Amino acid sequence: MFPSEPEPPQDSASEPWHELDPDEDTPFVPPEPPPMPLFAPASVLGAMATIVGLGLLFYPAVLTSFLGVSIQLSLLLAAMLLLTGVATLISRLRNPDPDEPEDPDLGAQV
Repeated sequence: MFPSEPEPPQDSASEPWHELDPDEDTPFVPPEPPPMPLFAPASVLGAMATIVGLGLLFYPAVLTSFLGVSIQLSLLLAAMLLLTGVATLISRLRNPDPDEPEDPDLGAQV
């Protein structure tokens, strides 16, 4: 009674994999990734100072047993290393480009 609706055209993505023609096109080969960038020496030193400062803060007896310094001096050195390392890492954070217009949305950027 009612006219039949036409079937939508099928694209190759909806076909099962065994029905696809393997000679239709070549497989996707991604390009080689770019090499990893080297870390800046200031960032490496800041991270190392933070890690050593934390280690000395939790285990101040390490310096006492190896170098014979007092616990107070070891804790002072730990606090100085920790604060210096964190300050170095924070100061190395990149600022946004001042020439770029302010985006209130800050959505996905491609």
